[in-house]
Amino acid sequence: MADNISIPAEGSKIKVIGQSADKRTRDDRLRAACAEFESLFIHQLLKMMRDAVPKTALFHGGLSEDIYTSMFDQEVARKMAEDRGIGLGKQLYEQVSEAVAKTRRNEIPGSIGCGGLKDKETSGVNKDGDQKE
Repeated sequence: MADNISIPAEGSKIKVIGQSADKRTRDDRLRAACAEFESLFIHQLLKMMRDAVPKTALFHGGLSEDIYTSMFDQEVARKMAEDRGIGLGKQLYEQVSEAVAKTRRNEIPGSIGCGGLKDKETSGVNKDGDQKE
């Protein structure tokens, strides 16, 4: 823990710098992953919407048009998720970051390696999930 503490000039407050920088990068990576997931989801929505519209030989450009529209939809989805999106990335980030915080605090009951079995044992439930007698 002493590695994370930096003592500035006399009269200044002690700052914890190592952990906060690591947490920032972890949060940034999680936000980026959630935005990427939202982008993939939006891309699939656009793809399914395009597939629902019947194609006619008169207006369909063949394989090249399919490739172009797929790339176009992918870019539109990326831009939508990057700007405001549909709210999926934000919701996913909030839920995952909350779950990560709970895991770090060992608060998920029943989880292996998080003290979950101990929590069950103290609450009147044995390791198999049956009530204690």
